[in-house]
Amino acid sequence: MLDIAPDWTGGIDEFVATANAWLTQLLPEDRAARPKDEVNARLVRHYTTVGLLPLPRREGREARYGRLHLLQLLALRRLMADGLSGKALYSTLSGQDETGLAQLAQEGATGEAASGPPSDALAYLQNLKAQAKRPRPVAPLPTFFHAAPVPELQPRRQRPSRVEATPLVRVTPQPGLELTLGPDFTAPQSEEEWTRLLRQVRRAVDAAGQATSERQ
Repeated sequence: MLDIAPDWTGGIDEFVATANAWLTQLLPEDRAARPKDEVNARLVRHYTTVGLLPLPRREGREARYGRLHLLQLLALRRLMADGLSGKALYSTLSGQDETGLAQLAQEGATGEAASGPPSDALAYLQNLKAQAKRPRPVAPLPTFFHAAPVPELQPRRQRPSRVEATPLVRVTPQPGLELTLGPDFTAPQSEEEWTRLLRQVRRAVDAAGQATSERQ
């Protein structure tokens, strides 16, 4: 268990400073010292906006963060360092208590440091990996298929082969929201690019909602 006081609380600046101090210990060695892996106030507010962090408590005009916020941010950054993103992040963090978040922050997506049975979140991640590696079964041919002589056919003019279109990929970040990824889509490579993309998605969703309201 991480040595964080049960009644820990702080404003946004103390929250960011404490998180960065812990991240130097929790992130893999090849990433712990990289400046871009540190968090800042803007990134914390972004995570809150997209639902990856719970809303802070308000004391007047100041936002106050507690131990649960700190553990969830540490777990989030550790999972991202292990390569998780999108739906897997939401599914893994959703419904976790402080014990589960602390375990994710320390062990990440691999769970290699676990001394006992994996938590529900780690079990979920391991199940995802197992499904990805498991070969898909090939259905046997129906019994009525059999080798038969092929009749001799007259030569025909060959038609130019059609280029097979790249299939679209559809993802559902949450119920009611479906995104279609076309063949030209390239995932963002930095936090700034992700922020810009999420801002564009938000504007598109707001515009769609407004258009729906006007039609009604």
